[in-house]
Amino acid sequence: TSSGYSVIHHSLGDIGYLTDNSKPHLFKIDLSSKNILSTVDLLPKVHGLYEAAYSPFNHHIFVRALMCCTCGSPDADVESCGRNDAPGYPVSPITGKGAGQTDVTGFCGRSCSGKAGVDTVGVFEYDTKTGKVVATHVLAEGIGGDPYASPDGKYIVLMGKNGG
Repeated sequence: TSSGYSVIHHSLGDIGYLTDNSKPHLFKIDLSSKNILSTVDLLPKVHGLYEAAYSPFNHHIFVRALMCCTCGSPDADVESCGRNDAPGYPVSPITGKGAGQTDVTGFCGRSCSGKAGVDTVGVFEYDTKTGKVVATHVLAEGIGGDPYASPDGKYIVLMGKNGG
């Protein structure tokens, strides 16, 4: 199953945006008809997109990138594949120790968030007016964070999943 976030705001009119934690696309939807108008590929390619925050001041959406990482050995990105020695599954990471390899043991998504060398794309900043990614953002440690908007939408902050 997949899950994601929605971006809906009166400044966007009848247009909304959706993320999917297992797809590397931002979905642009018509809120009146509930039809997908387009899928926007955010580059560099990532496993999926998740948390999203919107700023009505610049009409930008900030979207958290989800990556794949290797697991199950001392030289992997993450030594354990999970509880009860879960086996992992075949992944093709683009970052981390397994970058460029195909069908290596690992997992994708939130379990790779905050991992140094893996979570390096961070947060995409997407301009809804031009339809383009204008920047990517990472925390000072070089890893991604979850985007949150201030109550008035004027500021976007990134919160790390790194215990800090």
